[in-house]
Amino acid sequence: MTRLRKTYAAAAAGLFVLFCCASFAQESVPIEHYPVKKLKVPVELYEDGTVKILLLADAARIKRKDETEMVGVTVQFFTPKSIEEGRVEAGKCVYHSKIKAVMSEDNVRIEKDGVVITGTGFEWKSGDETFETIRNTYVEFLRKPNDDSGNTNLTVITSEYMKFDYYRSLVLFEKDVRVDDPMLDLTTDNLTIAFEGTNSIKSVAASGNVRGWNDKGEATGNKAFYLAGESKVIMTGDAKVTGNGSVLDGDKITVWPDENRMTCEPAKLVIPGSKKSDEVDVDVELDEGPIKASGE
Repeated sequence: MTRLRKTYAAAAAGLFVLFCCASFAQESVPIEHYPVKKLKVPVELYEDGTVKILLLADAARIKRKDETEMVGVTVQFFTPKSIEEGRVEAGKCVYHSKIKAVMSEDNVRIEKDGVVITGTGFEWKSGDETFETIRNTYVEFLRKPNDDSGNTNLTVITSEYMKFDYYRSLVLFEKDVRVDDPMLDLTTDNLTIAFEGTNSIKSVAASGNVRGWNDKGEATGNKAFYLAGESKVIMTGDAKVTGNGSVLDGDKITVWPDENRMTCEPAKLVIPGSKKSDEVDVDVELDEGPIKASGE
């Protein structure tokens, strides 16, 4: 059965190429003149022959050797049980059969696990199972909070460049990254998010000019790491937290937002009303209640 399914897929792909070879040679062709309509090609199969990745297009033609131009493109991803787990939609694309890659300068929309990603210009490579948007990346998803309220919070992320590993559920953002979230707004040079199931964040890593703020204060540093399982944020590299007029500096600051608690090692604490000459280096742990610090 497996061999039969693989043979069928190969035959279908072969017929597709034969039809496309009769297409026009010019660069710009109206869609009604594309020789192949309603294209359907299994790009990748599981070992048992079921479809893993399916490529669909409203119309297609051979543009040049090993390159097929398509319009109205949809790429579907399936689980081993043939359940659709994600899809990509785009206008006009070029499929490179040798390297199993789809490239486009058009707009793209990616959906997986409740996350919606849009952008302009993209590249998809089947071999490394990633999608890349070149510019104007916009991501939104309903994030589940850590409590049991059942509510969801809308998170929006924008950047110039994005790389999405859809099987590992990893998203990398680069250049002019901004996060708008009910809990915290953030800007940074680079951001990596690991998802775990639908709408659930496993971890977040930010690097380069990290700045986060909300109505309670502001935090800055070279790097920041959020671990959802422990509900904590770790900031390193010239880390600084500002709030209620106080400023806390240290090499490493760890914050537990749900517990209103933080630790800093080592630390310099400036409290309201103190003078520059009164600043002292301290070992400090900020807990619920008054600040406790020891130093000379």
